[in-house]
Amino acid sequence: MKVNITNNIPDINVIVNQNNDGSFAIQLAQMADKTLGSVKPGDTVTLGEREYIVLGHGEETTAIIAKRPTNSMSFGKDGDYTKSDVRTYCNGEFYKKLCKAVGKHNIIPHTVNLVSDDGSNKGAIVKDNVSILTCDLYRRYREFLPAIGSSCWTATRITTLDKDYARSVCFVGSHGVLYWNDCRYDRGVRPFCILNSSVLVS
Repeated sequence: MKVNITNNIPDINVIVNQNNDGSFAIQLAQMADKTLGSVKPGDTVTLGEREYIVLGHGEETTAIIAKRPTNSMSFGKDGDYTKSDVRTYCNGEFYKKLCKAVGKHNIIPHTVNLVSDDGSNKGAIVKDNVSILTCDLYRRYREFLPAIGSSCWTATRITTLDKDYARSVCFVGSHGVLYWNDCRYDRGVRPFCILNSSVLVS
């Protein structure tokens, strides 16, 4: 099926997304006066109905993170991010909402490094459309991530070498300090993603 859309309305951005059932969703939004790539790291932008912090820029891409947790939930059955409930949420429910806000083609899949906090599990990676920060990425972007008064999961487990710690996962505490705890507790989820820098923001 071929669909032609002509936009003759000034300052209106048209976003077209194809749904899983083959239908199309057309979103009209007032065009912003700046692109994501023009925003300096540490500043806040709005995409859809949510605020994000810009963390850094690549050649044509920009890394962002939700300014506040978008959900509170247990990590999963153990400390393995690849099978976690958090990952399912980020690449499922949250990803669908992000697609509606920016367009699926503007979300760049990225690699999540799953080395454990003790250095074990080196070389283990997974590719996601949306993830959460690892401990290493949190340290990298710490200057742009002030404490928010609530704790949030990271994708980093404690170790893969000791079965007694199989359920232990690192998290960022309410004061911005890294801790670790059992995966069964509810903590915040702050989705992280990489977008095309040409995305319009307000």
